[in-house]
Amino acid sequence: MNMNQPLSDSVLIPDVSELVLVGDSRYFGEAYIFEPSKSELQLGSLYAVGEVEDREGVGRELLDLTIQALQREYYRDPTRGVLASFESALHQANLVLYDASEQGVRDWMNYFNIACCVLAGTTLHLSCAGDGVLYLSRRARTTLLSQDLSRSPITNPLKTFSQVASGTVAARDTLYLGTSHFPALFRSQDLSRYALDNTATTVTQQLHALYRDQKTSVPMVALVLALLPQEKASLGSNREVRQVAGLGRKRDLRPELSPRRPLIIHRSWLKTLLAIFGRAFGTMWGWLKTTAGPALWRGSRTGSKALASRSVSYGKNVGRLTATGIDNWRRRRSVSPPAAAGESDSVAVPINQGVKIDRGGRSIFHWPRWRLPAILSLLQLPGAVWQLMRRWFSRLPRTSKLFAGVAVLFGLALIVSLLLLQQKRSTDAEIQQASELLHEAQTKQAAAEAALIYDNRDQARELMAQARESIAKLRATGLYTEESQEVAGELVEVADRLQKVVRASNNETEVLGDFATVLEGATPDLLDLIGDGLYVVHPATNAVYRMGPDGTIAAISDISEGIGFISGSNTHQADKTIVYITTEPGIAILDTKTETLRRQEIQFPAEEAQIRSIASYRGRLYLYDATAQNIFSYSSTLTGYSGGAAWISDEDFPKDSIISLAVDGNIYTLHDDGTVRRLFKGQEEHFGLEPVEPPLTSATKIFTNADLANLYIYDPSQNRVVIFDKEGALIRQVLIDVAQELTDVAVATDESTLYALDGTRVLSIRLVGE
Repeated sequence: MNMNQPLSDSVLIPDVSELVLVGDSRYFGEAYIFEPSKSELQLGSLYAVGEVEDREGVGRELLDLTIQALQREYYRDPTRGVLASFESALHQANLVLYDASEQGVRDWMNYFNIACCVLAGTTLHLSCAGDGVLYLSRRARTTLLSQDLSRSPITNPLKTFSQVASGTVAARDTLYLGTSHFPALFRSQDLSRYALDNTATTVTQQLHALYRDQKTSVPMVALVLALLPQEKASLGSNREVRQVAGLGRKRDLRPELSPRRPLIIHRSWLKTLLAIFGRAFGTMWGWLKTTAGPALWRGSRTGSKALASRSVSYGKNVGRLTATGIDNWRRRRSVSPPAAAGESDSVAVPINQGVKIDRGGRSIFHWPRWRLPAILSLLQLPGAVWQLMRRWFSRLPRTSKLFAGVAVLFGLALIVSLLLLQQKRSTDAEIQQASELLHEAQTKQAAAEAALIYDNRDQARELMAQARESIAKLRATGLYTEESQEVAGELVEVADRLQKVVRASNNETEVLGDFATVLEGATPDLLDLIGDGLYVVHPATNAVYRMGPDGTIAAISDISEGIGFISGSNTHQADKTIVYITTEPGIAILDTKTETLRRQEIQFPAEEAQIRSIASYRGRLYLYDATAQNIFSYSSTLTGYSGGAAWISDEDFPKDSIISLAVDGNIYTLHDDGTVRRLFKGQEEHFGLEPVEPPLTSATKIFTNADLANLYIYDPSQNRVVIFDKEGALIRQVLIDVAQELTDVAVATDESTLYALDGTRVLSIRLVGE
């Protein structure tokens, strides 16, 4: 249903009532109503119904967390606007559900049904998860607005709420939000009947009575919004709660509930670092407690006993050695010979130590012999230090060596952890950015599709441009390749709907026949339709061939001389003739009744005329001469055409850029920038075409006549024919994606079939029923 209708009342008062019927303890269901504060009035109200399997309270907790995430994120920043806030709230709810699945809670995905919407003034945005539904009743007609907005069961938590539908509501509309069993319990006829001039409380009472009459116990939650005009608002209920004995009740959300932040996306680097060290410490502590601790304790006791025994032994040995050393020193001193006269008391030093004895008994450095040993000593210093450390480490007790090894391991683990943490932070940031881009593209694509439902083409075009930009950024990251390709494919489908594209590969397309058997390797570039026959010209001989509706081919005319080569054509259905442009330049006519091709007499306004396009209307011939830069009108004679009056009198008209023309009483001109203009009696009229993508800048031909209701523009570079009505509104774009060498097109008089010349083949494409 198109919701973009004028409102009958300027102020709408939503009258809300709920119905919670959950008698089975295996299930939990609830309805939620959130109203804005004074600072949030522009965001309007948020409504939701939900139904899950309880699973010992897990489902209840998850449903409350999801709805709480919706509510908090939606009202977090009132300056964002209604649609942006709603999309962000749905994204936050998806993250909560994703976090739950990452922690192992996945049973909810088989039965998780939510319908939610926001109502701000007359603007409605809605989304669903699982089998949640939302109906709109307007003027005795009920429409399912949530069709194809969600899938059940849920397979990807990040796509639980994946699409948004938007539209405008009016006074006396009634909205029904329901869970999975709502469509089976209540027919659309009943919903339409209940909504007629009734308040929300009355509607819920009638729904409850119908539920009881069916003698069923299936769980069901419903929320009824009756949009009353201001003068009738006093008759509505004030958010009354319809309680059914023993079946359900309204519960306030617990204030301590808050959405959990996803581990991957929202955990800070400090928390991640602490978590890594916590896990490492726990693992090492368990190893020390069970394995290394007992071994260290036994080693320390054994080492202590050995150290005490060795200390006593070393003390005794040191005393003995000291006494013996003193006795030996005394003996050597008593027998030492006196020094000879004139000898110095200085000690001789070897030459290779860089010291020399002078006459006065003083030692001096000999620099040439000192440098090399010094350099060698410096080079040997690291090895000496390593040997010293090695001897020091080897003398340590076994327990100290064990502790040193553990310390080294901890140090290496710390360095590796820091490196991995930095890498993980970078990866997580890239994943988060890519995830946000993917979600944004999916959201914009769904929003564009919803905008098309309500025929809001400008908004859909803008949303698609934003989605394409997000997809381009996502592809640059190299992440979510399959998902980005899926979204890109969906964007192509939405673009086809937006641009009214009909693909020949998806349509009733067939090969009518092939001229290859008579053209002997040549490829024609003109296709004309007279009656039920299709005509082509041999590019080298000017021989004309006709293909019948059954694909049979026959030669029409012999080889013609003296007319030059044929470069353009135009059909005249009333006379059963085809007018050809020749390269001399000149004009030739093929009479399909007599099957003769003959040259026509005509006087061009310029000596070296360049005829780019011709058209006929009621016996008159119109041609565009690029040399004279004007359209000229000719009258038909027995032997040709006479006259040649310039047609365009508007001085501001861009006459130099015309590439094709068509006539149906008005003259339509196609220009090299893709624009189409309309002339009447030589003056330009107000006229413009609806924009299409890609633009028509490469179009080469426009054709119509008094018998055709539409304008046809041929764009060979895009393999398409764009069809407009004669007021400029887009009818459809026929994309001939099965053509390999498209050269020309023609359309049937009743506009039911489009014929395309693909090389030598002729394709028949059905247009009716699209």
